[in-house]
Amino acid sequence: MNDLSDDEVLRRLNDIARTDAPVRSPQCEARFDGRQCPHTAVVLVRLHRWGECEDPADDAADAARIDPVGNVTAYMCQPCSGQALIAGWKKIRELQERIPRNLWPIHCPTCKRPTNRGEDIVQIEAIA
Repeated sequence: MNDLSDDEVLRRLNDIARTDAPVRSPQCEARFDGRQCPHTAVVLVRLHRWGECEDPADDAADAARIDPVGNVTAYMCQPCSGQALIAGWKKIRELQERIPRNLWPIHCPTCKRPTNRGEDIVQIEAIA
């Protein structure tokens, strides 16, 4: 049997647990022109790393922001998350211009996830 106290077990679990819902609302993590957005985050944005989703993170800081299915995650305010979705749609249009139509529907080359709409690359989830 394990000789750890309940408090020690909870402390160890908290040390390794990854949660997507913060205890308090964090600041928006979006950056524009080198400046961080000053607004409070209200959503968690998951941006699929198209073609790289199964690659390991470059460093520990990146690893903490990548979820188990290869999405980069960031807390954002509503306006910045809208800009992230627009960026997702731009990525889709770029892929559609580069990939011959006979190879559509477009899928991520590493995980085979369908990526034909901005929402396929950028997922936005409200945080409580």
